[in-house]
Amino acid sequence: MSHASEIPFQRHGIAEYNFEGDGATTPHTMIKLVAIDIDGTLLNSSRQVSEENKSALKAVQEAGITICLASGRLIPTIMPIAEEAGVSGPMITCNGAYAESAEGETLVSATLSKRAQQEVLDYSRENQVTANLYQPRRVLTTHESPYLELYVKRTRAQPEVFGWDRLEQEAATKMIFVDAPAANLSHAEYFEPLQEYLDFDLTVSEPEYLEFLPRGMNKGTTLALLAKHMGLRQDEVAAIGDYHNDFDMIQWAGLGAAMGSAPEEVKAVANMVVPTNDENGVAFFLNHILNCS
Repeated sequence: MSHASEIPFQRHGIAEYNFEGDGATTPHTMIKLVAIDIDGTLLNSSRQVSEENKSALKAVQEAGITICLASGRLIPTIMPIAEEAGVSGPMITCNGAYAESAEGETLVSATLSKRAQQEVLDYSRENQVTANLYQPRRVLTTHESPYLELYVKRTRAQPEVFGWDRLEQEAATKMIFVDAPAANLSHAEYFEPLQEYLDFDLTVSEPEYLEFLPRGMNKGTTLALLAKHMGLRQDEVAAIGDYHNDFDMIQWAGLGAAMGSAPEEVKAVANMVVPTNDENGVAFFLNHILNCS
């Protein structure tokens, strides 16, 4: 494998959540829920929410449309962004392994299999790879490293250094490796054949983040469950994202958009491709939804 788009991923669980209708959104369909990825989508390259995006978010919410932030992040690092953006809707976190309603009710709470968790920790220890273990409201990590510093700078999370032995005793909503993109390709080659046997799925949310999710959990399956919880049809749901971990929700949504910077496989399942995160692609998409409603 020569580049990040060639990391092999399994796609699971979407078909069983297909509701009535073919999922095709027409200009006459009223979108009622929009799921928005955060990093690389809502946030620009400076990890800020632009004024254009804030204005568009305000307009769609005033029109009665619910905004759901859908991210690989955990709740404490999503909340400041939600507040900055003026969003107060449900949240899909940990790339779909955990989700809450706008009222704070837990809608989805999955855990990584213990067999997968142990293999990830053993590999991390042997190869000295920074591994972060996520729970709904905290991140635990194996050890201090330059890549942990990169992760903290990007996310503003405050990981607790537990070491490998203590992490074996913790429940994992998901786990990630934080490493160089080329190194993550090598790690992915090792873990890809183990996905079914150890009951987990691989994805990547940024080139430096290789993610281990509970089998069948992703943003798409959880967005479908959220829509069902809200009493919405598939064609009343829109989604927008920029990377491999957004593939499933863009594919499932009645109206799916890929950012201009997205990999080709993500663009291929989208209904439309919008400008990049530095060109206010989210505002473009939300204004399109308002104009078609």
